[in-house]
Parts: sequence; C-alpha cells; structure tokens
Amino acid sequence: MSGILAPILVPTGLLIVAALIIYLVSRLRVGGLQEISVRSLLVFYFYLVTVVSLIVTLVGVSVLVKAGLGAVLGPTFSYYRPPLVKPAVPPPALNGRPVPPMPPQPMEEEQRMRQQREIENNLRSDLLQGGTAAFIGGLVWLAHVYGRRRIETDEERRESMLNRAYLFLVLAVSSIVGIISAAQGIYETLRFYLIQPLDQYAYQAPPGGMLATAIVFVPVWAYYLSTLAREWRRRAANG
Repeated sequence: MSGILAPILVPTGLLIVAALIIYLVSRLRVGGLQEISVRSLLVFYFYLVTVVSLIVTLVGVSVLVKAGLGAVLGPTFSYYRPPLVKPAVPPPALNGRPVPPMPPQPMEEEQRMRQQREIENNLRSDLLQGGTAAFIGGLVWLAHVYGRRRIETDEERRESMLNRAYLFLVLAVSSIVGIISAAQGIYETLRFYLIQPLDQYAYQAPPGGMLATAIVFVPVWAYYLSTLAREWRRRAANG
C-alpha cells in the first residue's frame, strides 16, 4: 500500500502548504495575524485532517478493490507472479576435463507452489492493510467532518474560503490520481489480455493495482467537480 500512498501524499502535502500560505496571506490582508482566533485555527485543523484522512480512506479502499479484482479476475490480475526459473544448462566440457556438477535447481512444481504462497501472502497483506487504512481513515474522517460541522454554521460553510480551498484541494488530488491511474490502468489491462507473455519464464505486470485506484478516485473526482460547479452556479446566481 505504501507504493500507492507515497505518490499521492507528496502532491497533497504541497497543495496543503500552498493552501496554508494563501490562507495566511489573506488573513494578513484583512487585518493581520492577530485576527486569527483559536476557533479559526481549529476550523483549519478540521479541514486539514479531513483531507488527509479522506485520502488515507480512499487508498485503503483502493487496496481492497485491488484484492477484490484479484479474487474475481484471477490472482495474477492484481498480484505479481514471479517468473519461473529456467533450468540451468551444464556448460560443455573443456579439453576433455570433467564438467563440475550443477547446483540443484528447484523443480517447476515447487516453484509454482512458491508462487502461489507469495500471491496468497500478498493478498492477505492487502486485506489487512487496506481494511485497516479504510477503517481508521474513515473513522477519523467522519469524526472531523462532524467536529467541523459542529463549529461552523451552514452560512459560514457556504461562504468560507477554507471550504472552497478544501473542495479544490480534494478535486486537484483526485483528478491527478484519477487521470494517471485510469490511463495506466486501462493500458495495463488491455496489455494483460491482448499481449500474452513470451513464455512462463517472462514477467507480466499485473494491472489490478492501477485499475483499482482509478475505480476509487475517478468517482471522487467527478463528485467534487460537480460540487464545485454547483457552488460556482450558486454564487453566480446570487451575484
């Protein structure tokens, strides 16, 4: 899961820092940092943790979807299968000297059993990691959404710059991740089904991880895009 989380959290961190700078600059323009109350800082904290916990939840769900795709479409769709080791060919004799014995090679059946155990272990690990991330992230997200709504009124939420920054931040992250994962996931899926590996000793990239990320993040991208569009129409209608 860390392989998916790292490239998502890096742009998220950069966007959060940019949002913080913009927020502080805007507060300086309207009256200085002394105008920032404890309540304002608490609201900013709720928005910040809401973004981070939402992303952790989405990543956890995508890992569970990856495991589900592997269960439905076959384990090699989601999990790397180590290629079989080709049997070693003894070198030819030189000058009539005897050829030293080759080291023992694992039998093909033993290699296949090892492959199956590795895939099963990866599946269990994803179920544990994905389930933990989805549960903890979702719990933290719900708690901070509730806390934020307890502090802000509906009118404040509609007019709040932090709320608009929150919507744009989630939109930016989900769109970047959604576009990249959708393009890569569709390509890898087509390659998986249309371009067969040369033989059982060749590597074949599993498309399940990227496709699962796209399945989770693209709907979130669409939701927040429509939410911001509705907000823009509402503000335009109100002048």
